[in-house]
Amino acid sequence: MRGIIIRSATIFLTLLTLTTFGVWAAHFSNAHAKSSVFASEIIRLTNEQRLANGLPPLSVSPQLQLSAQKRAEDLVERNYWSHNTPEGEPFWVFVQDYDWRYLGENLAANFKTADKAMTAWLNSPSHRANILNPLYQDIGVGISENIIVVLYGQQKTHLWENLLSHLLAPPILKLNLFWF
Repeated sequence: MRGIIIRSATIFLTLLTLTTFGVWAAHFSNAHAKSSVFASEIIRLTNEQRLANGLPPLSVSPQLQLSAQKRAEDLVERNYWSHNTPEGEPFWVFVQDYDWRYLGENLAANFKTADKAMTAWLNSPSHRANILNPLYQDIGVGISENIIVVLYGQQKTHLWENLLSHLLAPPILKLNLFWF
């Protein structure tokens, strides 16, 4: 009888150890898993929506792509969820080498597919407004773990616009009318 109890306890402890390790391993692998969403899918779906609504497609901007990726990584690394950094800085502080006239941002988290993220954005009036904003000409998408960042923009195009905007509104006073 004593042998049966010892064997049963040994089997129980072995199963408990394996189960605990299995749960821990599954949690660890999911916590650091790469997203199954791809930037190219988000861009394709965005442009499909724009075309279906009579708007021109957005062009991929390497500067916005890089800025969106840095933004996504910052959200993950510093574990916050906001259009502003924990220090209160707006999202556009991540935008480098892109002299924007208009700029917007959409964020998404924990979506398994680009289609599901796009559906959620389209069902939100403020996110839909970014996707279908006729002022935007460019797009950049960054993905880090389960976080998706999409930046939409339009660059300043004329020398006189650049000069006038810097004279009338210092960069710190630039307004972002379409960030949600």
